[in-house]
Amino acid sequence: MKRKLVVGMVTCLFILSGCLAIVMKAQAHQVASSLVSSRVPPMLSDQQVKDYARKTLGASAVDRMLHRVTHPLKTQRFSNYTTSFRVNTITQQTQMAARVTGLVTAASGHEAYNISNYAAGYAALLGQQAFGVEGQFNAEPIASPASVAPLVYVGLGYYSSGNQVYFPITAGIDPLAMVAAYHVGSSYVSVLRVNAQDQISSEIYQWDGNGWFIFIFDHTTGEYFSQIVDYDPGATLNQAAWVLTLNVSGPLGNFLPITFTNANWQGANSGGWQPLINAGSYAQLFLQPKNGVGRAWTTEIPDPPGNSFSMLYCPSCSG
Repeated sequence: MKRKLVVGMVTCLFILSGCLAIVMKAQAHQVASSLVSSRVPPMLSDQQVKDYARKTLGASAVDRMLHRVTHPLKTQRFSNYTTSFRVNTITQQTQMAARVTGLVTAASGHEAYNISNYAAGYAALLGQQAFGVEGQFNAEPIASPASVAPLVYVGLGYYSSGNQVYFPITAGIDPLAMVAAYHVGSSYVSVLRVNAQDQISSEIYQWDGNGWFIFIFDHTTGEYFSQIVDYDPGATLNQAAWVLTLNVSGPLGNFLPITFTNANWQGANSGGWQPLINAGSYAQLFLQPKNGVGRAWTTEIPDPPGNSFSMLYCPSCSG
């Protein structure tokens, strides 16, 4: 009788231990799955996208929104594109140099002048956490003399060491392939084909948590793309940019002027969309290739409205 009882207890223990192992394995699998799986971002309806665009672009622009593209043309790893460049910190010496060249008045005090081998346009330190950036510009083809393709974009980023500013979330066009695209992390997603002189609006806005609303609209053709993408930049975003970037190893070729309008940003304490010049500080960037041949010259921002400027090919300009 005792032997049967002992055998029965041992059997029960084996069964219980087996069940416990199965439960623990299932729980472990569930935990692992929760760590590696990501939230599926919400898919906005066409009406939601238009309602949002109406707030930033106005009713007349929404009337031109004819066809929504939902399937990207191509997604690839972000290897032959650059979304980082160096910007000099705004020191008293930099401000003085800017005043000497007539680029900033003594009253402004928060504008810097910078020659860059990587970018033309404007980069802004917002002085607060960034929630959004927007801009409208004309698409123009640009031939690249290097293996790194040019980009024209609006972007949100953060400052790192060595005066390097990284822009992990950008939206704009690739003027070499003539496609509109957004760039999140290490992914380059082309979404629309564009033509020379098309008017492009690009917007990035924090929708919820790590969800970022990407909106690219070709006013000329009526095509537009929007998507909420989940991305954790791993740092507080407090930089905004409206730029042409190109890591030039050879002469910079001629290109038609590229003009930004509606260069606006929004931050945690901004009270809504603000023009570029309302940032805590900003840098006017001039692209000069390392070999010194050809330049992309950035015009000053008119004040008011304080949110438009052009980038020009200017072989005779010097820094």
